[in-house]
Amino acid sequence: MEENFSLRNCDGDDVLSFKDDVFKADKVKKAMQLVFQNPVAVSLSNWLSHQGVKVNLENNSKAKWFDEGVDCEILKPDAKGWRRGKFRMRIFLEFCPDESEIAQPESPLDDIRQTITESIE
Repeated sequence: MEENFSLRNCDGDDVLSFKDDVFKADKVKKAMQLVFQNPVAVSLSNWLSHQGVKVNLENNSKAKWFDEGVDCEILKPDAKGWRRGKFRMRIFLEFCPDESEIAQPESPLDDIRQTITESIE
């Protein structure tokens, strides 16, 4: 099975803290894999069906949305016909550091700007 869940900007041994709870990134990733299996796939299938998008899924295949994918064909305006393949969903979790904590490198122009500012005043 191909990797369908990714923790961008995190390694498996990185530690994540959510208020008072601390977890390794791999533990969070495994929990997300369990969450996004059947219950979400069933809800997605039901919602699509309710919206008029009928997807014929056999028994126990609703999780395929997040696993190997469901059979699909696509027709693009610049293509010569239908192209067969799989349609699947992927989930990405990403850690985005606060901008205030990212150290800004000093610019070699800072000294020149300071000199110009002082000479104008």
